[in-house]
Amino acid sequence: MTNLSDLNVLIVDLSGLDGSELRKMFVNACAITHVAESYATATTLIETTKIDAVLMPFATDGQTITFCKALSEKNIPCIFTSEPPPRYSKRRPMSEAIVAIQAVLAQQPQGVSSRVAHH
Repeated sequence: MTNLSDLNVLIVDLSGLDGSELRKMFVNACAITHVAESYATATTLIETTKIDAVLMPFATDGQTITFCKALSEKNIPCIFTSEPPPRYSKRRPMSEAIVAIQAVLAQQPQGVSSRVAHH
């Protein structure tokens, strides 16, 4: 399994459904992993903790956009755990954190990892 011991990952799980399973995958890969069930908690974490990458559901509501702007200002890459509508490009440069996280997801059996969008 890929070792992510140098990564600090934040999982934003607004529904409370996938965070636990995703967290287990990253903990098993030795990543420091946080799960936030609200954007308020996630924002506090990115302001107080070194975060290397964020996994979160794709959405275009105001809270999501505000949070994504905060990530952009801090140069924290984001991986969406749900597919964007077809009009959004899936092709963009990937950070080393995203490449490492994708390697962990690729090694997982069907289930949670199959619901995560690979960008």
